[in-house]
Amino acid sequence: MKFSRKLEGLIVAILCLISALVGLYVGYTSATSGVYPAGVTYTVYKEGDVCFVKNAYGAIVYSGDPNTTINNALSRGNCHIFIKAGTYDVNLVVKNNTKIEGENMEQF
Repeated sequence: MKFSRKLEGLIVAILCLISALVGLYVGYTSATSGVYPAGVTYTVYKEGDVCFVKNAYGAIVYSGDPNTTINNALSRGNCHIFIKAGTYDVNLVVKNNTKIEGENMEQF
């Protein structure tokens, strides 16, 4: 089947637009679900004895012992931290405008 150049260009443009919209949708849904709850500045989780802090984009920004790692995230202040379920031995230093939320617990 032969198409005119204008029709081919239009079809290519439509396919590119559809691809871009699908990419935006997938990016949006993955950023607002799963390990990274919407509106969270940092997500804290443990693997074995090592504690990790991921930023809102999923990049690991801190890792190490839970006390140092979580307090590094808290030191920025004005943030929302989500802590995955687990046992963390920490002495927290919380600054102004910081919200801490834990998996299976109330916000405080």
